[in-house]
Amino acid sequence: RDLYAMVTEVDWAIGEILEVLKQQGVQNKTLLVFTTDNGEMHGAHGLAGKWYPFEESIRVPLVIQDPRMPPHRHGEFNSEHTLNVDLAPTLLGAAGLAPSNFMQGRDI
Repeated sequence: RDLYAMVTEVDWAIGEILEVLKQQGVQNKTLLVFTTDNGEMHGAHGLAGKWYPFEESIRVPLVIQDPRMPPHRHGEFNSEHTLNVDLAPTLLGAAGLAPSNFMQGRDI
């Protein structure tokens, strides 16, 4: 029940953000990125917590909505592995900037 409440609150908050972007007329000019930290085990494999190397714990959502994306790619699901170090190069790339040479990661 607590998980459902948390997910419901996140859904509501995202809806509020999207509504403000719509009211301001910038929803089609705004890059949206949604991600979280690593997941809880929630009893899978008889375990709880976040520190086990199972899919339920290590996979995290990453949703990117870029209004510049061609229509044929809207709603596309990509199962390639990416890491948190890929976020900065990706956001810089979306802004038309190159990452610094010392940065790790790749523009996804």
